[in-house]
Amino acid sequence: MADMTTLIVISSFIMFPAVMMAQEVVNHGVCPVPMNKEEEEIIKEQERNREEMEEIMREIEISCLDECKTGQHNCHDDAYCTNTKRSFTCTCKPGYTGDGVNCADIKECETGNNQCDPDTSVCDNTKGSYKCVCKSGFSKSGHEHKCTDINECETGKHNCNATSSLCQNTKGSFKCVCREGYSRSGPEQNCTDKCTVSIKLDATTLNRQRKRENKAYLLNVESKQIPVYCQMEAAELGACGGGGWTLVMKIDGKQNTFHYISKLWTNRKDHNPSAGKTPLDHQETKLPTYWSTPFTKICLAMKIGHQVNSIVINKQANSLHSLISDRYYRSTSLGRHTWKKLIGQQASLQRNCNREGFNSGWWLRSHSKARIGIVSNEQNDCNSPDSRIGFGTGGLYYTDNTCGNVAFHQPDNGYRNIKAMCYILVQ
Repeated sequence: MADMTTLIVISSFIMFPAVMMAQEVVNHGVCPVPMNKEEEEIIKEQERNREEMEEIMREIEISCLDECKTGQHNCHDDAYCTNTKRSFTCTCKPGYTGDGVNCADIKECETGNNQCDPDTSVCDNTKGSYKCVCKSGFSKSGHEHKCTDINECETGKHNCNATSSLCQNTKGSFKCVCREGYSRSGPEQNCTDKCTVSIKLDATTLNRQRKRENKAYLLNVESKQIPVYCQMEAAELGACGGGGWTLVMKIDGKQNTFHYISKLWTNRKDHNPSAGKTPLDHQETKLPTYWSTPFTKICLAMKIGHQVNSIVINKQANSLHSLISDRYYRSTSLGRHTWKKLIGQQASLQRNCNREGFNSGWWLRSHSKARIGIVSNEQNDCNSPDSRIGFGTGGLYYTDNTCGNVAFHQPDNGYRNIKAMCYILVQ
């Protein structure tokens, strides 16, 4: 690109050429003297020089023009303008996509092109970039896109009672682990002196509890006192043992009351609460303890004839309702052999699939399913199970069997349609 001195020199050359062109002089009545050939050649040479210098000046003017500085460009507001010889280029800024003339924001949160950890943060799109917003229980670790767990136990940001519990840090939260001699009394993390159901009991109830009697105790549930049967002794519950089991449900497998599709599994309404005061009999019931009592263990029992068989699921939750009502499948790992213990020697299941837990097989319209239990199949998949052992069951085959054992299509111990009287208790 020419500097200012060069421009002055060239301009002077054009304006004041070395040999000036002859001016035409017209005298009155006298014609001008014709030019000789030498003068004509000089004038032609000067004309050629002038045209060349004008072309050079045009190029210099063009090359000196910076469209990016003067604003004589069409780059997008979110693009960089770069000056080039006789032109310019447009390039979208980081976080944008396009040809420079047209630039659009890249949605990093939608495309997945971000560094946010979905377990600890939420991606929030911004103009030309994004940011990771830490979830509750997490904070920024010094890195723009990283969130780390807040240790509530170390920082003191917890509500565990030091006398009755120990604070245990978890990812994104914490939990209060009851000390020896205390048990959970509610989802608000309280631990109280160990009793039947971790709920306040009146003085009479406490006296009866000390005698380890199987009775209906008045329990404070949802600001009301209701009678709930409590199994204190181990004899009647077999493998579940004693220690204070709180009754939640009694299901008659011959009735459709607690069929898989029954709303009693998803709502917060009791059913025949008066039957919740009686022992492990044949009266069906659903108590408020289904949605209000937290636990760490579930006792599942089936009575076939006079024989009661039981198994225990070690599972911590705020209530049984919280595990079932949303219809999501939650697995357990007891194994088919353990589930067959509920039936005894007559138990029969197909050999494959063996999907066990809560809401097993809910996505199947017609095949075997269970609110709590195991479903199996003769094929090596879980698409069409025809056998089940469980509580709140339904589907093929024997749709009227709502608690017990159904086995069809090549089961390991013959066809079965065993309807049991079933009991669910928590501790």
